[in-house]
Amino acid sequence: MEITIYQIIPELDKEHVKFRELAYLQSLEYSTPNAQIYEAIYHGKVDASSLEDIYRIFNRVTESDALFLDSIGFTGHSLSVSDIVEIIDSPDKSRFYFCCSIGFQQIAFAKNLAMGKVLNHDYADPVSFTRQGSFYLCFMDEFDVTTMLCSGFSLERCKYSQSQLGYRLCLQRGDNPSYIREFLTRPSLLLFASDSGKPPEELFYQISDSGLKVSLYPSHSPEKIKAVEAWCQKQDIFYEYI
Repeated sequence: MEITIYQIIPELDKEHVKFRELAYLQSLEYSTPNAQIYEAIYHGKVDASSLEDIYRIFNRVTESDALFLDSIGFTGHSLSVSDIVEIIDSPDKSRFYFCCSIGFQQIAFAKNLAMGKVLNHDYADPVSFTRQGSFYLCFMDEFDVTTMLCSGFSLERCKYSQSQLGYRLCLQRGDNPSYIREFLTRPSLLLFASDSGKPPEELFYQISDSGLKVSLYPSHSPEKIKAVEAWCQKQDIFYEYI
């Protein structure tokens, strides 16, 4: 039997539905599990003729069970409530089953929205950060150091690619649309007081009398944020790293 097993990615589980029954999802007004928070933890052919066989195979009850699952490339937790089993009848025909506390229930599932096996789980940092107020936020993006006046921001885990998690930074700027940036690794965010104004260009450039600018740092040097930190210290400006 050819199958794929999907499990919820903890870092994306904002509504805490992992290990919860299907009835709980329905109480949140989900007609079907949200495929975007699932990853395909295993795909292959197994010696099984029923869902009960699959359940027995993918449970790490004994050490020999664990060794067998490791040998076939299964790195997830024991098959549990909220997991989804796809039974592949043909290349264009599949059935999906939600693992309940007792048995399985057939469901609809948008497998094209699920992630492949995630390469960079970071269970130590699943928390989303939110801050409201008026402040400047300084960070490095793919272009250069950016400093923006904000009325709030949020940083949360997100899907970065089909097999990697990242971080989504959303900045609010008054009534203007949010500014959104995504990063593969967690960005260093320096927050400082809004009444101080932006850091002067002289922090980053040597400026000639004719106005010619010569950068003092390579484009993506983390020293640029350290220069802003030093400027805040010298000006006695409140700042903190998020």
